Amino acid sequence: MPGPDTKTVLDLAQLQQQAWVDEAAAQRIAAGAAAAIEAVHAALADFEAGLQGGDAADFLAALEALAGDEP
Repeated sequence: MPGPDTKTVLDLAQLQQQAWVDEAAAQRIAAGAAAAIEAVHAALADFEAGLQGGDAADFLAALEALAGDEP
């Protein structure tokens, strides 16, 4: 998934009335967003199934297993 381009950042800044965002700032923001998206994708590629991953139907069973037999 690509990050936002400079024009998109400028358009969003204008909609939010962020006048300080100029072309140079928009380029830096777009590059930072693209790097953040790439980092998240890389982290998800190394994701191991666990309580937060895997099938959603397994969530309750995982919680019960962690709780053990004690109330």
